Amino acid sequence: MKRHDIEAGARSPPEAGQPGGKLSPSRLARQLMDDYAQLSGLVGTAPRRRYLWTDAFAVCNYLGLHQATGEGRYLDLALRLVDQVHHTLGRYRDEDSRRGWISGLSEAEGEQHPTAGGLRIGNPTSGPASPPSPTRAPWNGQPRPVWHFESSASPSAWLRSNG
Repeated sequence: MKRHDIEAGARSPPEAGQPGGKLSPSRLARQLMDDYAQLSGLVGTAPRRRYLWTDAFAVCNYLGLHQATGEGRYLDLALRLVDQVHHTLGRYRDEDSRRGWISGLSEAEGEQHPTAGGLRIGNPTSGPASPPSPTRAPWNGQPRPVWHFESSASPSAWLRSNG
């Protein structure tokens, strides 16, 4: 589904009970989230693109769709997305000279505690992965990164306590 389809009322072949072929809100939500999984590389062959805020909303949407529809695939997508976020945004970028978990934990410890060092936001120009030194100019002119730390309200904490 393309953006103009959504803005135009998501016209498609008529759906039972929907005048003029508009998708029901439930069907539209499922279509949007299925498209998100493909376009962001969660499933399929597209390159994986993780961005913390967008992915956090997507996890909530997948959990809501699982609850509303009873379809296990939405729970699977939520869990897969949390795992991808941890393994992408909890680690240094490929182009960084540093390797491994941003927490500094070993591979095995990082697997057990992937958010111990926080998560990168996922912005391609998010600056250094550690706070600036007081003896040098902050961020070297780059946009300031945002560090996110797991709390009891985070999707991964929710999944552990409710999963």
